Amino acid sequence: MFNLNEAMVQGTYANVRHHIEVFTCEMALDDIDQ
Repeated sequence: MFNLNEAMVQGTYANVRHHIEVFTCEMALDDIDQ
């Protein structure tokens, strides 16, 4: 059975993880620029 809450939690987690990776990459690039 499809569980909407579980799908939302997993989707949110994937979204947050993506933002963390982007944020980390931007921080690393900022360090390289300096």
